[in-house]
Amino acid sequence: MFNVTRIRSLVDKKVVRYNEDGAPIGENEAKLKSFIGSTTHYHVPITYTFWKSVPAELKDKIFTAVEVAFVIDPRSRKNVHQTAGISFRRFKNWLTTKYIMSHKDEPQLLQVSPKKYSFIEQNHLEEFVKSRLSETFQV
Repeated sequence: MFNVTRIRSLVDKKVVRYNEDGAPIGENEAKLKSFIGSTTHYHVPITYTFWKSVPAELKDKIFTAVEVAFVIDPRSRKNVHQTAGISFRRFKNWLTTKYIMSHKDEPQLLQVSPKKYSFIEQNHLEEFVKSRLSETFQV
């Protein structure tokens, strides 16, 4: 994660190349996807049920952060948002399977975010855990 978050502070932006379909390719593709994922995890609260319900302002914030760190095609906004949506879903799935369900019989462990994700606000964590342990979710 250090290398990903460090990219923003570098003077030189990473240049992203694209194939004929507009998909990122080359050496900076993985760095771009990793950066989008980290930015999404940090800026989008896990309390949103679906990516579609995330406000446009937050999605634009992610795109702006990507533009600061990378030289990207301005037409790639849709691709950045799609990658962020996938990352958002995977992150919530990871938290659910590895953190919540594996400790559902140990409620004291669910009161604090995993160290790696200490940026998750306490009220968001509590709401997320409650929703994932609900009967509605587990059906």
